Formats: sequence, structure tokens, C-alpha cells
Amino acid sequence: KIEVTEKKVPLPVSKPIPVEIIEKSQEALVVQTVVESTQEKNARLEKEYLDENIVKIRELIKDNLYYPRSARKRGVVGDVLVKFTISKNSEVHSITVLSSKSEILSRAAKKTIENLSSEFPTPNEELTLNVPISYRLH
Repeated sequence: KIEVTEKKVPLPVSKPIPVEIIEKSQEALVVQTVVESTQEKNARLEKEYLDENIVKIRELIKDNLYYPRSARKRGVVGDVLVKFTISKNSEVHSITVLSSKSEILSRAAKKTIENLSSEFPTPNEELTLNVPISYRLH
């Protein structure tokens, strides 16, 4: 006669790896990879668009530059770096000033871009551009 007895052997004690953290880490890695490739794509598209259209954009801004009379009278000059987005149907939105030393020139630069909204060349994809605008008295 064979007797079978069960003997409980304690399992080695180890902390379980938190599943949520692993999942979040993997998710973050995927999101980061997608974001980086999207940023790279946007940079490439922006460069292609500017390579093809920078002369026209500069001419449009130069020919339609809004320079307030009060700023000219006071001799206010300077450079304004404007960031804006152009949609596939040439609508401009999200106009922001990244750098400027003059509030009046900042407002004027934004107004210039707003006024040119429908004049910019149409991109194949929505693009965000950073464009310097110079205000000089001649």
C-alpha cells in the first residue's frame, strides 16, 4: 500500500512586478516614439514648404506689412518672431508671438499675418511656421 502525503513547500518570497507600471512604461515608449516621428514629419514638411514658398511668403509680408503710424512716429523698430499654423485650405490660426521687444510691433505682426491668411500658399498638410518679421524705418 502506497501512501501519498501532501507537503506544502513555501514559494520563494519575491515582490511582484507592478503590471500597471510596465504597461504605462510601454505605453509611454510608444507615445514618445509616435510623437517624435510626428515631430520629424512636421519638420520635414515645414522645410519642404518653406523651400518652395519662402520667397512668396517674404514678399507677401513685405508688401502687406502693417506698421502702425504711432510706432513709426516714435521710431519703434525691431524684429518679431511669429508662430502660426496654416491649414490645408490656407486658413491661418494659432498666431502667437515668440519674441519681440515691443508690444505695438507684436500686435502689428499678428495683424499682418491675420490679414494675409488667405494669401499664403496652400500646404499639403497643416503646418506650423515660425516667421521673423522685421520692422525698420528707411
